[in-house]
Amino acid sequence: MKHFGKLRSTIETISIVTPEVTMEIPETRDENGVITSPAQRIVISPERTSNVLIMVLRNADGVEWHDLFKQYPHPWYIAVQDDGTIISMESDPEQSQIPDVSIWGIDETFGFTRGTGGTVYGKRWNGATIVSAPVTPLGLALDPDQFYSLLDGLGKIDQFMGGIETVTPTAKKLTCRNQFNNSTMFTWDMVLMALVAPKVWGDAWQDDLSSAWIAAAV
Repeated sequence: MKHFGKLRSTIETISIVTPEVTMEIPETRDENGVITSPAQRIVISPERTSNVLIMVLRNADGVEWHDLFKQYPHPWYIAVQDDGTIISMESDPEQSQIPDVSIWGIDETFGFTRGTGGTVYGKRWNGATIVSAPVTPLGLALDPDQFYSLLDGLGKIDQFMGGIETVTPTAKKLTCRNQFNNSTMFTWDMVLMALVAPKVWGDAWQDDLSSAWIAAAV
């Protein structure tokens, strides 16, 4: 296992030399051995030098990616975002040239797959293994029965309804009333939760309610 760090991209100029292309024509002689046409060397295309712009990836120490993976070869390479989310897993290091994300060399895939239908994308790297991403309330909506049952089970439904009536200004209060009474789905980031939940659970309401919300949704 090897953490290569983040690769930074730079645009650099390289010179590519196209060699001279020639054709050799041998001499010709007549039946008496007299040279009728001397040997010739014809230049079809002269040597040319062209400057080409390429993107080069280097680590924080300025070492180029090809030098890195040749020095520390691995069966697999993963590209990992700052939150640990895996966005690429390749056996070919040439396919892992992704700037501004952490590149790791790993020895196994831990049972996950890559490519179309791959199971590795969106999973997390914890520095030692690939794991499933944690479940968060943000992507879990509750239907009305789940939402009201959640509040009732926590003994908070009356307090929650009372909290709606303390919301200001009036326009926001009316929005909260409408969402509480008429929503077909309740989401973690809806206006109702943002304005009323802190009145019920305090400023740390997301920490206090998160586990119960997830349990209610699954």
